[in-house]
Amino acid sequence: DLPLWCLRSRAHSVKRAAELLPRTISMMEKLEIGGGDQSQLRADLESKAILATGKKDAHGRAIIWMREENYVDARQSSPRNMSRLVATVFLHALRDTGVQKHGFVFLVDSSRAKLMDVMFFSKAFLGTVVPNMPMRVGCIFIINPPWVVSQIVYPVLATFISAKMRQSRVLIHGARKELWAARLACFDVPDSSLPIELGGSDYVNCDACIESVAVWLLANTAPQDAVKQDKERGVQSIN
Repeated sequence: DLPLWCLRSRAHSVKRAAELLPRTISMMEKLEIGGGDQSQLRADLESKAILATGKKDAHGRAIIWMREENYVDARQSSPRNMSRLVATVFLHALRDTGVQKHGFVFLVDSSRAKLMDVMFFSKAFLGTVVPNMPMRVGCIFIINPPWVVSQIVYPVLATFISAKMRQSRVLIHGARKELWAARLACFDVPDSSLPIELGGSDYVNCDACIESVAVWLLANTAPQDAVKQDKERGVQSIN
């Protein structure tokens, strides 16, 4: 129920939730979340580029993992498709009431990222999803970014995001995974919630993560109708 999601994500502030709800609905309609031709979305999901691992940090925030070797190729997709992929993964994770309240921790494994792919993803995530989604971003961990990304790309991107969002960004450098895990532990991401590939002990079944999203999409055969109902109810649903 989108009105409740918006309310919980905005600390039960009716005013802020009422401002967010129409933006969320508009984004979902434009991206055809749960509707339209889903073949490209399913192909993007199968890339395993972005996963909700099912684990949380010490504050109850869901772990979202952007995987270094599985970035969606900007030359074979589009900003809209990327936005649709990211929004779908986050909406699936937001079924959890606790995640609606506490938000997300984002792990960006960028050690092998290409500049074009980073810009492609950042536009979808920061430009389309974050401003319009009933979500709270706890922290964004950018792990072992290439020099050009950490020294040029992210400083430029930082000028387009809020001060609060800039403060949530943490760059973690170095090639030793055990050091990544130690640094993340300082930010309340325990070893048990950190993927093995990033130095933790959590074995993430990527296929199961994707299958869970796919099943959810199939079960919601007409989510656009639900979006329409939420739009018609509007602020009355929040009050």
